[in-house]
Parts: sequence; structure tokens; C-alpha cells
Amino acid sequence: MMRTLDAYLDHIGACNRWSPADYVPFRIDHQRYGAIRRDRLDRLAVEDDLLTVTPDWVALIAKPDRLARSAALADLVQRLVASGDLPKVRRELYPVVRRWGQEPVALLDRGAADYFGIRAYGVHLNVISEGEMWIARRARDKAVAPSKLDNLVAGGQPYGLSPMENLIKECAEEASMPSALSEQAKPTGAILYRMASDKGLRDHILFTFDLTVPADFRPVSGDGEHEAFYRWPLDYVDDLLRVEDVFKFNIPLVIVDYFRRVGRISSDAPGYEDLALALAGGWRGKFDD
Repeated sequence: MMRTLDAYLDHIGACNRWSPADYVPFRIDHQRYGAIRRDRLDRLAVEDDLLTVTPDWVALIAKPDRLARSAALADLVQRLVASGDLPKVRRELYPVVRRWGQEPVALLDRGAADYFGIRAYGVHLNVISEGEMWIARRARDKAVAPSKLDNLVAGGQPYGLSPMENLIKECAEEASMPSALSEQAKPTGAILYRMASDKGLRDHILFTFDLTVPADFRPVSGDGEHEAFYRWPLDYVDDLLRVEDVFKFNIPLVIVDYFRRVGRISSDAPGYEDLALALAGGWRGKFDD
């Protein structure tokens, strides 16, 4: 019997749940680069040396070069941390771009990406061995999704590295995987989602990769971000996808996309078109100018 796609669509829908009316565009040099929660406008209006705040948009005040814009954003982030509006500075810089591959107009601390609703990027790796998938469990002290199931390797995409370079770095840090192995990973596409978060708006594009590893491969955490690793049959992973709140919220999208690509999801299944379009960002809403 063909299994329904309802659970998959529920995961995708949860990662695309937001109300455009709750946000205003964040602009740099008259172009939108993010979105800021409307209920934060009064707070941000105080920073009138760095921001122009109107009921319909917020704009950065800075000289028109990357260094000046980045410095203005860094100053603003420090003030927001000092006032308790942001928890901390992450000391990892994200590029502020409208599309991947463009020269960034500024660099922004990772910890403020959702606050300003900028488009952020990440890398996610499906690791397969003898037809089974390696899954990690996140450490219980993680700020986001503690103890939830996770891809074996995943991470945000910082400025200055290509996705492949970043993936190799993350493989070494999160799974102690040698570069001779991680370099064999194959890029497979991108997944888009946009969702409301407690920090603001999470507007993310995940670059996905697949890697087949030898049967004797055993991951070891190098950075403490994962506390356990499992190698499970794909049918069991599929069963887990149908259990609520087991995985970190965006991980099911990566696994469902893998299932679709390798033919585990039939195009005859009701909802297949919705699933394929949603993984490509078809539910994103406005602010795509």
C-alpha cells in the first residue's frame, strides 16, 4: 500500500509558517535584503543614527561600501545584545546578499540573521552506508532543538568559504570525517524555506549533498554538537519522519528531498506536486522581489 505524504507535507508546512503582515522589509541602498518584525519598529527607532525606521520599512544608514555597512551592522548588533534583544554575538559572519553568488553588500553576525530576516545559507549532508542512513542526535545543551535527531553533518554557510569547503570543514568538526572521504560528497540541489522564529524570520536555503561511506565508517563528534550517532534502515528513518517532534525542525525537509530523489516517493502519490514545489520554495510568500 502506498504511504501517504501527509507527514512530509506537515513538516514542510511547519517550515513555511509565517505571516507577511507581521514584517516590514529591511533595506540597504533602497533594496530589500531582509525582513524585520513589525512589533520591533519602536525599539529600532531609537537607533536613529544607524537606521531609518518607518511604518512600512527599515533602512540601514551607512556609507555605500561593504566595510561601512558591515561596521554599522556590527555596532547595531552589539547594542541589541547589550539591551537583551539578542542573546549573544556568534562571531561568525554571514554574507548579506539577495541571491547566492552575488558580492555581499555587508557582513552580519550569524546570531542576528533571523532578527534582520536576511537570506541565510547552510549545508546538509545525507550519509548512506550499505543502504542505511547515518543520523545524529543533537547535544542536550544545544540552544536550538536540543536532543533532537539531526543530519550527520550540517552547518551554516559563513562568508569566505564555498559550500563544498564548508561541508568538508563541518564533516571534520561534527563527525571527525577525513577530507579524503568528505571530498567525495556530491552536491544534489537546494531546499528553500521561510518561517517565523522567536528571533524574527528564518529565510534559509540549504545546499544538500549525498555521500556514501564504507561499512566500517564510524562518526566521532569533534565539537560536542552531537551526543550520539545511529545507522538506521531507510524504512525506519521513514517511520521516524511520521512521528511528531523527533527531528530538528528542518531536517525532515532534507531527508524527504533525498527520498524523493532516490525514488522512494512515487510521483503517483497524492500531494507529490505540492511536495516537490514546496521543497523548492513554492510556499514562501511575498518579499521575493
